[in-house]
Amino acid sequence: MRAMDRTLACVAALAMGCGGGPAGESSGARDAGADGTGHEDAAGEGAAPAPDGSTPLTFEKLTLDTAFRAEGVAVLDVDHDGHLDLATDQYWYAGPTFAPHEISAPQAFDPATQYSRCQAVFPADFDGDGWTDILVTPFMFDPANPPAEPMLWYQNPRGADVHWTPHEMAPATAVETAIFVDLFGDHRREVVMGQDPPLVLSWFAPDAGPTMPWTATDISPTGFAGAGHFTHGLGAGDVNGDGKLDVLTGYGWFQQTPSADAWMWHAFAFGPAPADACSDMYAYDFDGDGLADILCSRPHDYGIHWWQQVAGGSFVDHVIDTTISQMHALDLVDLDGDGTPELVSGKRWWAHGPSGDPGASDPAVLTAYSFVRKGPGDVVFTRHDIDDDSGVGTQFPVTDVDGDGKPDVVVSNKKGLFLFRQR
Repeated sequence: MRAMDRTLACVAALAMGCGGGPAGESSGARDAGADGTGHEDAAGEGAAPAPDGSTPLTFEKLTLDTAFRAEGVAVLDVDHDGHLDLATDQYWYAGPTFAPHEISAPQAFDPATQYSRCQAVFPADFDGDGWTDILVTPFMFDPANPPAEPMLWYQNPRGADVHWTPHEMAPATAVETAIFVDLFGDHRREVVMGQDPPLVLSWFAPDAGPTMPWTATDISPTGFAGAGHFTHGLGAGDVNGDGKLDVLTGYGWFQQTPSADAWMWHAFAFGPAPADACSDMYAYDFDGDGLADILCSRPHDYGIHWWQQVAGGSFVDHVIDTTISQMHALDLVDLDGDGTPELVSGKRWWAHGPSGDPGASDPAVLTAYSFVRKGPGDVVFTRHDIDDDSGVGTQFPVTDVDGDGKPDVVVSNKKGLFLFRQR
């Protein structure tokens, strides 16, 4: 895979400005260049055949903002024009030109010393008015440093170019990145996250009305270490093959039962230090033996792993790659349409500043891994770098942004905001 760089130029007429973000820092659309970006396509090299025989993929890189504003981003049609847009907690970027419009008061952060207030963005129509809103996961609450930041959903203003009205969904979040998933197969998604105190992992749903705080239903007992502030490792997937989604943590997994408020605990440490062993987690049968394995990447060290499920419900560790550190977000998506998903991840550059983690200042790689099954426990992974100056944040979407039928990758992090369009 190769990425062609198409960074927006510093021209007053462009939708974006230079030196740290959208020009003018104000709401309202701005005119872009004639090709939708104001810059000509860079010439791209031909993609070499992949060693595993997979279809070569090529990506075109668009730099939409150079300021550090958020580490999560969503893809949605904000304005009902048929074009998909991008959104963080501060701006939505109107496709197909991606001109910025304010959602809230803009703020840029110092990537060396600060964290953003946006760890993840999830799109949905929360008030049922036919317009897609966004739910924003804030920075985690540390009980030693109050006050907590509430988790908010922002109400789409239905075509008006004004700031979006925020509504509190929960008073805080504890785990590093919450997930938003249809746990029960009823076409309604729930938020899964921790609360600290009282150290409980819960699922949340809007039972009392769209603008009221959501109702929490406990998954774990009180005192569960996997629900703590700054704890990593959370996901959902069918581990035991019963057709129901289970909840995955670095400390083990909670099996879904017929009762939504009763979950069966299976303890298993997915690494020597479960609080930092995994970032996003997935259940998928990588080796084709009929048992779901666990995908797990290290958020503050080197390495991405798959854990082979074996008879008796235990897991065996297999290393995929140990050359990239801070792989703080992960997705499992079929990029090339062959029916087998690729692993999409990368480096969360300067996750704890320039010296807080091993390899903190290594190149900010964005990458994908294809794989070939050789037999039980035997899987060959091939790495395909997409870019080396962007990486990932704490959450990112992989979806078809431009409508050509091919999944694209959108990342927001300490390097800025980037769209990688698959060609």
